[in-house]
Amino acid sequence: LWIYLRANEGNEALLGADLEAARVIYQEILDQLIALNDCSVNDRIAVIYHQLGMVAQEKPQLEVAQQHYLKALKIFEDAGDLYSTARGYHQLGIVAYKQRQFEVAQQYYLKALKIREDTGDLYNAAGDYNQLGMVAQEKRQFGVAQQYYLKALKIFEDAGDLYSTAIGYHNLGWIAQEQQQCEPARQYYLKALKIFEDAGNSHSAARECHHLGNVALLQRQFEVAQQYYFKALKIYEDAG
Repeated sequence: LWIYLRANEGNEALLGADLEAARVIYQEILDQLIALNDCSVNDRIAVIYHQLGMVAQEKPQLEVAQQHYLKALKIFEDAGDLYSTARGYHQLGIVAYKQRQFEVAQQYYLKALKIREDTGDLYNAAGDYNQLGMVAQEKRQFGVAQQYYLKALKIFEDAGDLYSTAIGYHNLGWIAQEQQQCEPARQYYLKALKIFEDAGNSHSAARECHHLGNVALLQRQFEVAQQYYFKALKIYEDAG
């Protein structure tokens, strides 16, 4: 019970971005679990290693995060816990991506994706598709990125996840813009903007307005660009 309560405190600290408090709590729990010298608590040890990885990733101490995730992954793999193993691969992919190790990130995401596809975990597979799209985009493989983003978008739309759907539209708009495909880019950004405005997500709406301004500039529609930039600026100013 003590471990459960302390873990909740650690989770709350992590969610509240009190990273050092979260680290201290998780480390305290880890020390206690390891001191038990009982293999029956290995699953809990793996979870705490994973959470310590999340804390280090946010700091960001990426090498430390990687080591924690690897320790958790080893336990998850040995236990045959496919769900947690896939999550571990995904997080290791994020760390590698942040380190701009795109080939390494791609391999981790593909491992996570394989597990999730095999187990029918389509919603989380969409997260892997999205991250693989980001990797492909960084590698300037725009056609590959587009295909991954479209797969993710379909799953998010079917799940009714409006926020992730809007992110999917944004990513597809970005891909189109990178290729100077202004009209498809504009349409995708407008779809994202509509969702964010309806949800009252002013920060994301301002971002879409900024990108719509960039597209209008590419189209040499200077008045339109100016209007979008002013709209974005007003949202930022109103938000403080």
